Amino acid sequence: MSKFKIKEGRYYSTNDFVGSNDLEKLADQLFGEGWEPADDVDQMQELCDSVKKNKYRVKYIEGLRSDCDLEVEDIEPLMNVNQAKKFLEDKGWQTYELWHIDNVKELYECSDDEAMELLIDTIYSVREDIADAMIILAKDHGLKRKEVCDE
Repeated sequence: MSKFKIKEGRYYSTNDFVGSNDLEKLADQLFGEGWEPADDVDQMQELCDSVKKNKYRVKYIEGLRSDCDLEVEDIEPLMNVNQAKKFLEDKGWQTYELWHIDNVKELYECSDDEAMELLIDTIYSVREDIADAMIILAKDHGLKRKEVCDE
């Protein structure tokens, strides 16, 4: 568990965000000692992701009368995995077998990005096998194949 806590709300700048959340040490680790603010949204998102990846969303709110136009919100409670699966199932998607980067990281030493890339490549490599199995299993289920016209 991270020792840093982030307060949801609006901020003036990266400096305001860092100071309000006591993130000076983390900012120095990420951006180097004596860092200068650059793209507020990107820097604030990087700080949030360092505290807990995919928990917070940082966005710029255009057209506010206040200069306090950078918003940090906790998006974790918006939808949990089971709610997301139910939502997708209601739209016709198969969600029985889902893979997560943690499934890869339990087996291999890799970054989150490397784990995701391996998952995508793995799933892509078995697409034809899935299509072939679907043909065989559809026959077993007594389903009739549609005639598909190539134009």
